[in-house]
Amino acid sequence: MIQFYLLSVLLNLLAGFYMLFSAHDTGNDATAPLDSDEDNPAIGADSGNKGGSLFSRIFGISSNSDDRLFRIVVGGLSFLIAMIKLFSPVRGIVIIGDFLPAIAGLFAAANILLGYYMNSVSSSVNLPPFIRKILIDGQKFIGIFCIAAAILHFLFPYSAVL
Repeated sequence: MIQFYLLSVLLNLLAGFYMLFSAHDTGNDATAPLDSDEDNPAIGADSGNKGGSLFSRIFGISSNSDDRLFRIVVGGLSFLIAMIKLFSPVRGIVIIGDFLPAIAGLFAAANILLGYYMNSVSSSVNLPPFIRKILIDGQKFIGIFCIAAAILHFLFPYSAVL
């Protein structure tokens, strides 16, 4: 359906740009939130701007509660659209048209919802090293993957049919 095609492209772009612009070096601190900008004085509260990350300033998300709502909506919708694209492909199994954007949407949803969970929990969260390496340390790479999947999906919606 054309609606899921459009939603998949838009959500992958939105989630990709969110992860790309809100990511920062967390170092070896296992309890640092996924995209908090408190460590970076050029972006954080000491610089005088009222937004958090660059993405938050561009899209006008001014408070932490707005960012939470944004994360839960984008993460939930990314997961829902990715599952729909996985289980109801348009023309068989389409690699670039359905499978690649669905995988990108699942990674985006996992990253964004994990960031929401880690920032809303009051105690520290100990993640397995494999999950930490992929979802937290590789947040920028997942963002680039989501943007690339969205662009490829937009340009070649029905290519590589198996």
